[in-house]
Amino acid sequence: MANNERGLALYKKAGFEVEGRKKNALLIRGTYVDEICMGKLYV
Repeated sequence: MANNERGLALYKKAGFEVEGRKKNALLIRGTYVDEICMGKLYV
């Protein structure tokens, strides 16, 4: 979720990159939150 800054930082530190964002994808406690799609390329 876009509001989970600590989680996003953890994934970025592990080498993941943001691939997309789904606007207002989740309704949590009456508030819409963006969903972040992340991926990591293994070579």
